[in-house]
Amino acid sequence: MIRFAVVFVLAQMFAPALSAQEFESTRLFSSGAWSVDITVDLQQDSIWCAAETTNREGQLFSVVAYPSAHATVFVFDNRWNFDEVDTIVEFFIQIDDTRWTMDGLSSESGVSVDLNSQNNAGDFVSDIAEGWRMHVLRADEHQMASFSLHGSRAALLELTKCWDMILEEDINSQT
Repeated sequence: MIRFAVVFVLAQMFAPALSAQEFESTRLFSSGAWSVDITVDLQQDSIWCAAETTNREGQLFSVVAYPSAHATVFVFDNRWNFDEVDTIVEFFIQIDDTRWTMDGLSSESGVSVDLNSQNNAGDFVSDIAEGWRMHVLRADEHQMASFSLHGSRAALLELTKCWDMILEEDINSQT
């Protein structure tokens, strides 16, 4: 019954957009500088939830949750241009007075970090929820981005609800 309800809700959310679009996103929540969206990739038949914020410079910080029970952090800036893509990049994320060392994978204009491979990922996400300000720093400590965490707690709670929904649907579809 729960599976049917989840499928029905998702079908109602995305039915109007089942055209030639590749992605269909629905905003589930917005608070402060943060929002939560559920996205369906119509080409790949996949779904994910994302809590994200964008700063005044157009830089994006996103925590993305997948039905595979993996979560990834993305930081993007269209002005960035990493010399090598798909290479490991060490950087820091400073949340108020706490500094986290991250090993991310570079793309042309961003970096991603698989939270499942990070020690203390839960503590990291808790720091985001409880913090006021976050800075992204290169390994040489040059600041690359800064984000407000106003609204992050509420957004991460909504992300958890969305993630639970897609995890449940994934588990039910396998049985």
